[in-house]
Amino acid sequence: MKISIAALVAVLFALAAGPAPAQQSLPETVERLAQEVADLKRRVGAVSAADKYGDVIAVGNTAGQTVLSLEADADGGILRVRNGAGEVVGIIGVDGDGGRLITANNAGTDIVFVGADSDGEGVINVRNSAGETMVFVSVGDQGGTLVTANQNGEEVVFIGEDTDGDGLINVRDGRGATVLFLEAKEVGGRVTLSNDVGAEVALFGIAADGTGLVNLRDRAGDNRVSLSLDEAGGRLITANRSGTEVTFVGADVDGRGLFNVRNLRGETMVFLSADDNGGRIDVTNNQRDTVVLLAADERGQGLVQVGGDRVHDTAEVFDLATRTGVIPGSVMAADAGGSGALRLADAPYERRAVGVISGAGGFQHGMVIGTRADGSRDLPIALAGQIYVRVTAENGPIAAGDLLVSSSTPGAAMRATNMQRAFGAVIGKALQPYRGSRGGESLVRMLVMVR
Repeated sequence: MKISIAALVAVLFALAAGPAPAQQSLPETVERLAQEVADLKRRVGAVSAADKYGDVIAVGNTAGQTVLSLEADADGGILRVRNGAGEVVGIIGVDGDGGRLITANNAGTDIVFVGADSDGEGVINVRNSAGETMVFVSVGDQGGTLVTANQNGEEVVFIGEDTDGDGLINVRDGRGATVLFLEAKEVGGRVTLSNDVGAEVALFGIAADGTGLVNLRDRAGDNRVSLSLDEAGGRLITANRSGTEVTFVGADVDGRGLFNVRNLRGETMVFLSADDNGGRIDVTNNQRDTVVLLAADERGQGLVQVGGDRVHDTAEVFDLATRTGVIPGSVMAADAGGSGALRLADAPYERRAVGVISGAGGFQHGMVIGTRADGSRDLPIALAGQIYVRVTAENGPIAAGDLLVSSSTPGAAMRATNMQRAFGAVIGKALQPYRGSRGGESLVRMLVMVR
């Protein structure tokens, strides 16, 4: 005996309502049951229908519209969910490939599909309002994959596996060109960044020896900056546009830090390093000779050498009224004509005396300030430090510690004995004695003290 679902629901509802009051007549009882069945249909929307697949259960809203239906089709059971307008917005059912879940927007466009593909493997398809696939999760030959697309339908992100079964992430621009690539290699993972022309411009990964590696490349894909490790430790190398390595920061074979700056031919021009005495800076010329050395000596004291000679003073270039007779060690004075140029001092206690020409006695200046209009920088005046000065015994023998002033011998100094006249004329303090003849001349070391 076949009983429809609606009839069964009505009987169950009637039974749940309990027995009719004893005082009700049969017609009253029938009328009551009919009213309760009608109320059930109004509230639940239960409908029975027998078709070639089986019964249908429909649930309606208070407006009498069907919003939920459970039925059977050729593939099996199916549950449909509708909105207030009667449009299907969700389906759970069975198709030829297996179970499936579909959701749609109010326009009736399928926007999410969860189910199986023709191979029986799971898929998730998320679409935009136009029905175009934006996110696709599936299973391929290498394993699971996730693909996202832009509004033009081009794949912009791929997450999955390569042919070796290693994971990878591929991020593409709007034209479909790869701009970010994360993958796994035999030595480990790596990240590659590409520019708008497809050239790899940055690489973060593992070197062949299993150590970390960072490469930064130019627009053409040529290495310009490389951070890596070698046997001595970490290192940073930069190259110019010709590919020549021009800077190197790292460690030497002893594990000490070093900094190497090279010219266009890759030859070292500046070298910062450490030795047993301490830090040092070597500056070389194009012939690869060390022309400047700043270092600590074996006593732990500072050392400055220029051209292999120790540096003892700082000097500045002045204009010269004449070069005649001007040599290193000469005492110079401002020209009386007010031109600003210098000439040889040739009078005792000359207050226009400004200093001594640097470079005598093998002492080299460590720094020279300025240049003349013709580009020359020779014969500068020592501003500070130790120098050799031309002296004469015109005012008697010179002892270490004597103040020195100009003399009547052009360009030569003598000791000061008249402190009143020496005020404003002193050029320095003698560091060595001189006991030569009255008409003779020599070089002595002097500390620059212009006062």
